[in-house]
Amino acid sequence: MTAAKLTAANPGLKVFEAGDEAFLDYGRPLDILGAADLDSLVELADRIIAVDPQGNRYVASEPELEAHPVSRLLAAVLGCQDTQVGWCAGPNSLLNGLEYHKSSELLVAVTDLASRAPQNWYARQAAQPPAAGKPTVQG
Repeated sequence: MTAAKLTAANPGLKVFEAGDEAFLDYGRPLDILGAADLDSLVELADRIIAVDPQGNRYVASEPELEAHPVSRLLAAVLGCQDTQVGWCAGPNSLLNGLEYHKSSELLVAVTDLASRAPQNWYARQAAQPPAAGKPTVQG
């Protein structure tokens, strides 16, 4: 489903695609890996994750995905701290989940994904180079 269709179906929600300028208030797309590298992680996830058409399933930590070389590269984006690579799969028609993280979260979608996110001032600041003579915030 496109962002335009989601907006039409949900007039009370702001809907942005990851490439939209307005999305920078909520997060930022990462372009640190070549498409072929990321594709290999997506292909592995697509092979090992069985989607149940009757319900959603969530696995917080999937050892086979965590062992993939691209997962280790993605962990570097989070400052090389301990990371989990898990998954969620199944049919869904509501945006009714809530998660809390004390650190950043990276989402790699095998299929189209709609996600709710709070505004994040730091995300926009990290996506733009500092203006000359302006102070910056280091996180």
